[in-house]
Amino acid sequence: MKKTIVVLLSLAFLLSFSSCTKSKAKLSGDTKLIPAGTNAIAEINFADVMKLEKVKKQMDEESKKFTEMTGVKPSDVTSITLFANVDKLRDLERKPDFGFLIKGKGFTKDIFKKVPKSFKQIKHADTVIYNMEKMAVALAGKTVVGGTIDNAKKVLDLSKGKGKAVDTKEFTAIFKKLNASSAKAAVVLPESTRKELVKMASSVPLPVAGLSDFVSKLKVISAGANISSSSVEFKMVIKSDAKAIKLLVPALNALLPMVGDQADKADKKMKGAKKAFDSIKLVADGDYFVASVKIPESLIDQMK
Repeated sequence: MKKTIVVLLSLAFLLSFSSCTKSKAKLSGDTKLIPAGTNAIAEINFADVMKLEKVKKQMDEESKKFTEMTGVKPSDVTSITLFANVDKLRDLERKPDFGFLIKGKGFTKDIFKKVPKSFKQIKHADTVIYNMEKMAVALAGKTVVGGTIDNAKKVLDLSKGKGKAVDTKEFTAIFKKLNASSAKAAVVLPESTRKELVKMASSVPLPVAGLSDFVSKLKVISAGANISSSSVEFKMVIKSDAKAIKLLVPALNALLPMVGDQADKADKKMKGAKKAFDSIKLVADGDYFVASVKIPESLIDQMK
């Protein structure tokens, strides 16, 4: 159970494939169902993920487990929105705090016919929640909702007009800058996480102009991807201090040639590595640091 939860969260926050095609700044899932206290949101679209053969093979086993737990077939899913509290997400074993919204093709309560009998049935907001250990699922309208039992209850309350939803202002703003149609994930950094990152940055052996101020003033971190038939473009947008970013980008660009030799060596084993390295772009856009890289699908297939 824990392994499956970790896989789903990892896929969402590292790959975060989204089906939002009409507006790259918006999420497919109903953000009015995401409870306040959330500081990390991501979306995953199985159709986009499965375009990559390597990912498809790795997901086969986990997809079966997902179907067994939720009664939902990945082929019926159009988008999955995940949300979490970063501080609590670190300890999934003792203090989990995550949730998800699944949009799909004509979901009804019949999808829960396959939920294992080991799941306890709990009534909340006139809706049945199926719960076992640290995973709960229910149906809010035509959306499958779940996560921890507490978050499942919060989402159901929000679907009835009760409780407080998350403020998505920061998420929407950075997703607009990210401009990624196939992937999106973002974290509005809590102070505790920012302090840890500052500590990590202080241990960097090479002095990099602007790095210290950039890290100490981090506000939001986002990542995304655009998938085509021949490559995957990974993107990252980070909101911080404009002056620090203006210093940091040229400093990092100056360091890129220093690691270029490694790309040449890697290209002998994984064709496309040098091409991917040469496609790296770092840009200063006001108080946003923007980075992108295009990786050929052939190179992804060779990665272990």
